[in-house]
This record gives sequence, structure tokens and C-alpha cells, in this order.
Amino acid sequence: MTILFDFDGVILNSRENMRRSWASVQQVCGVTAPFEAYFEHIGKPFQTILSTLEIEGDRALVERTYFTASSANAASLKLFPGVRDILLALAALKTPIGILTSKDPVRTRQFVDQFSLPISDLYCPAPHLRGKPEPDLFRLASAEWGCSAGDITYVGDMAVDEQAARGFGARYIHVDWGYGTPLTEFAQRVSSPEVLLDLLVRRHAPALAPYLARPTISFAVHHDAMAAR
Repeated sequence: MTILFDFDGVILNSRENMRRSWASVQQVCGVTAPFEAYFEHIGKPFQTILSTLEIEGDRALVERTYFTASSANAASLKLFPGVRDILLALAALKTPIGILTSKDPVRTRQFVDQFSLPISDLYCPAPHLRGKPEPDLFRLASAEWGCSAGDITYVGDMAVDEQAARGFGARYIHVDWGYGTPLTEFAQRVSSPEVLLDLLVRRHAPALAPYLARPTISFAVHHDAMAAR
């Protein structure tokens, strides 16, 4: 089993960072669309959102302004409580995990490093790789991990996340602490990080379940080991 996580709304609580970044876009680029209109479409590539909002003018400048402000306001970012423990536990269990996001690779790496997250495999849009809901990033992850679509579980928080996962044939889990609602009523939903970890391990990788109780999987111990690297 390979587990891929969306970033914003699942791991990273970035709403305030987004709000500040969009305010910079409004001020520098004269964009009038309210933040709420932008926020409604997060999860899609940035330029796709601009097209949806029918924002005209120099879109490269809009993107550059937003990304620069986002990086500069990195201190406003937070992790959702309990999510770091999930990542540390899965990493300790040697479970293949990665981040699949529509965020650009530069800021994704910046923010992953900022919080010392135990994830090295990042799947982000590029000139030859379309973002969600297109399947390009899922295909790349599947090829790199050497697994089939059915062996991938994607954890997201927006309708576009479910659309992308189901379109590729991956399993999908929707977290209720995120920013959106599922695409369908059939989505598996979880209410807390504790429930998510239990679901990921006991239902999707039952062979790992006995190891959760081992002392070596202690969140605190593993955190100390990661910090010492």
C-alpha cells in the first residue's frame, strides 16, 4: 500500500497564509475577486483557478505575487493537530508515503522542510505534469512506487481530490477537518487524525497493525530520532 496525502487542508492549515497572499494579489495586481471566491477552488492548479475566476491581465505577475507573499508569510502556517503524529508513525512503520498536491514544488518543499515532515516524495504540477483533477501526478507516483492504482490510497479534503483519485482508480479517504466536502456521498470520511491512522493501518494495511503497539513506534521517540538527523 502507498499512501498519498494532499497538503493544504489535510496536513497544512494554510488558510491564513492564503488570505494574506491573496490580499497581496489584490493590492499589487488590482484583482477584485474576493478571497472567498479564490478559496472555494483551492486544490486546483493556481492558473486554473485564475481562469475559473475570469481574472484578466498579467497572470504570471499574479502568480508570482501570490507565491512570493505565501513564502514570505510562512510563519502563519500551522499543522493540523495530530497529523504530524500520523506521518511519524507511518514513516516508522516503513509505509510508503508521499504528498500529492496542486501547490508548486518550490513552496511545497519549503513548507515540508519548515515543519521537518518525514516525507521526501512530493508530486506537484510541472510543465509536463497537469494538476488535479487530471491523473498525471497519480500516474507518476504509481510508476515511481511500482504499484497499481488500486494499491494507492489518497487522503484529501476537497471534491477535486476525490475526483482525481477516483478518476485514476485509487482509494480515497476524506478528512472532515479540511476545507471542503466530498464529491460523492460514497466517500470514506474520517473525523480525526486518530481515526485516520486506525483506518489507514488496520483496514488498508492490516499486517502493520501489530506494530502500532510496539515501543519503537512511540511518537515522541521517533520525533526525537528525526530531530537528531
